[in-house]
Amino acid sequence: MPFYRHVVKDFALENVVYLELRTTSKRNDSIGMSKRSYMEAVIEDLRSVSEVDVDFVKEFNSQKLHNACDIVRRKKIYVRLLLSIDRRETTESAMETVKLALEMRNEGVVVGIDVSGNPLVGEW
Repeated sequence: MPFYRHVVKDFALENVVYLELRTTSKRNDSIGMSKRSYMEAVIEDLRSVSEVDVDFVKEFNSQKLHNACDIVRRKKIYVRLLLSIDRRETTESAMETVKLALEMRNEGVVVGIDVSGNPLVGEW
């Protein structure tokens, strides 16, 4: 299961205030896990961070970043996600990830996609 809360906490403790993480949305039909339910688990994991304030901003601007740098009692970090498409996936599976990213962008967490894996492998 996701472990992003530890990553976010570590970056925040290093005074990072804006972080983009990438993850490959996973499907596992044998346990009833869809790509959406996986991403919901990732987001829930990020929201469970208790050591620092995590903010999922819909619109990023320099004033918000400046405010995050001010001395406060708790460190604050703005987190966004990139959904990664592994080149080994089928085109159908890749398009499912693209559609999921488009659906989740309005929730203020997912901001884009990226392509990962060996460029010599796969059908596209």
